[in-house]
Amino acid sequence: MPTRRNLKSYRERRQTQAQERQAHWAGLTYEQQLASLDERLGEGQGAEKQRARIAAAIAERDAPKPEKKPKPDGKPRRRRNRTRRAKKKDSK
Repeated sequence: MPTRRNLKSYRERRQTQAQERQAHWAGLTYEQQLASLDERLGEGQGAEKQRARIAAAIAERDAPKPEKKPKPDGKPRRRRNRTRRAKKKDSK
């Protein structure tokens, strides 16, 4: 544990190291992240929540995207004008 006078530099060093680790992990693909967990912890061992999160992300990525159906007349949807409601409130 660092002494009181080294505490600030110790914290800064630890924060820098943590940011580097996070940047490296974010740069990996989902498959690489699973391989890294397997290498460090063993095949399917530990980090259950992390593995579940990665598996869900892979499933979402690989799931087929539903096609958007165009409107029958081909016109885009109109949005309601919300300024009318605001004007009514001001006039009361």
